[in-house]
Amino acid sequence: MLLPVFHTGALLYLGDVHASQGDTEFTGTAAETNATVRLRLDVIKGRRVPWVRIEKPDSIVPLFAACPLEVAVETGNRPLDGLV
Repeated sequence: MLLPVFHTGALLYLGDVHASQGDTEFTGTAAETNATVRLRLDVIKGRRVPWVRIEKPDSIVPLFAACPLEVAVETGNRPLDGLV
């Protein structure tokens, strides 16, 4: 996952974990649970990332949150228009 950072000294916040979840976070149907999370972060200096995304060997997955879900899907996929 690539997260653009625009401020020196920026911090990272991790949200809650779910044991199960229904139709996304937007519906409020998730079973909260305790968890130990192991995370590795790398700062890639000099690389500008225009939007939050997951880069996989054969694809790019945009990430965006908004209500309703249709707005999130449309807005999240808009940066990909120039890549197709």
